[in-house]
Amino acid sequence: MRFFMRGIINSLGCTGLVYLASLLLTYGQTTRKPNILVILADDLGYSDLGCYGNRVHQTPHLDQLASIGKQFTQAYAAPVCSPSRAALLTGKSPAFLHLTEHLRKKSWQAKEGQWQPPNIVHDLPLDHTTVAEYLSGLDYTTAAFGKWHLGGEGYLPTNQGFDFALAGSRDGMPGSYYYPFSSKLFQLPELEGLGKPGDYLTDLLTDQAIGFLQKDHQQPFFLYLSYFAVHTPIQAKKDLAEKYRAAGDTSQFGADYAAMVENLDRNVGRVMDALQAKGYFESTMIVFASDNGGLATTWSGNPPVTDNAPLRSGKGSLYEGGIRVPFIIKHPQLTDTTTCHVPVILEDVFPTIIELTQSADKQLDSLELHGRSLLPLWKNADLPERSLFWHFPHYGNMEGSVPASAIRKGDIKLIRFYEDNRTELYNLKRDPGETANLLDDEPDLVAQLTKELGTLKQQMNAQEPTPPEGK
Repeated sequence: MRFFMRGIINSLGCTGLVYLASLLLTYGQTTRKPNILVILADDLGYSDLGCYGNRVHQTPHLDQLASIGKQFTQAYAAPVCSPSRAALLTGKSPAFLHLTEHLRKKSWQAKEGQWQPPNIVHDLPLDHTTVAEYLSGLDYTTAAFGKWHLGGEGYLPTNQGFDFALAGSRDGMPGSYYYPFSSKLFQLPELEGLGKPGDYLTDLLTDQAIGFLQKDHQQPFFLYLSYFAVHTPIQAKKDLAEKYRAAGDTSQFGADYAAMVENLDRNVGRVMDALQAKGYFESTMIVFASDNGGLATTWSGNPPVTDNAPLRSGKGSLYEGGIRVPFIIKHPQLTDTTTCHVPVILEDVFPTIIELTQSADKQLDSLELHGRSLLPLWKNADLPERSLFWHFPHYGNMEGSVPASAIRKGDIKLIRFYEDNRTELYNLKRDPGETANLLDDEPDLVAQLTKELGTLKQQMNAQEPTPPEGK
């Protein structure tokens, strides 16, 4: 495959470096801005890829992308999908956007004794500039294929800066991964009439994205390829699932989930091959990430579908398993492919794209973005120290998904839970599984981070949940 040829070149030592240098020189001589490809997986856990340590799931294409790009080991998202997508597309904190929970068909009501979550916005507000709108202003052709989950009519991708869109709707999951993809509960109206019996949704979205890539683009393009995989329903292609069952995986979801992960990887490989075939690969910045941690706890009475070990918990939680995600960037100009251990967050994607596409940018301040450009990491430069912040004043249908806020500063992370006013403090460098609460050992640090967390919430005008009567 052409994508693997890139990896072979990368492994040729000095010869490969000379080849890369010539490519970079050629790229530097053109005035065309780089293409941007963002691939977002859904519910893919930190430990689900081979390059992140998984020894069961076969993910050679993403492993290869990690080897020729920069793999981040401490990258973060929100604990659920819609806030992460909003943060990626706007560069702003979900707390600031007042979009801190996944968008539901109807408002969630607290049960007796529970805190009442705040009323969030139910569509991504149009007054926040998206990365698609920004790039449209630079004459990019913009397209979105796949999951949207940021609003309905009037707030769809084509209302938020995308020239073309397919499958984007208010719903956050398909009715089925098999044609016709919709059900009574979950509809993908843009896919009506597209496909045929037996078609698989992840493959179909890739087909459509490849169709876009095969065009002769006179202007640079931004492609947002947002897969529904590997979100529930856990429905795999039968041949792949049988392969994992034959290897001995007989758990309720294990073989099917592994097959969904491998199918996702195969489709990423197909996209890479399409870029190579059109000569776009070298001039394209590729970002791959997941929108939250893997579904590693019981949910709606069902058993976990994956395991985020060594991280604790999963989707819907502010423990590491809920918010730390796989994150890979292939940069079109720089070739430093060392693994990066700097903490980063999805809000950083937008400012990184801004610095990549404008040599003398003046828009960062006017856009009031909360992320920061990651390009200095390719130049062996240190990024200014900052604190990362999460605010999740909600309940989810996953075990342990309760209202909480968290802050990470350096290697230290503090979580405050609303229900019992509990505080937990962890050293993530020594204890990535968050097993040893240092609350009683570090009172000064607890006080400092608690104060900073309160300041950040105030700066972001974060919405608080309402306590039950008597609290």
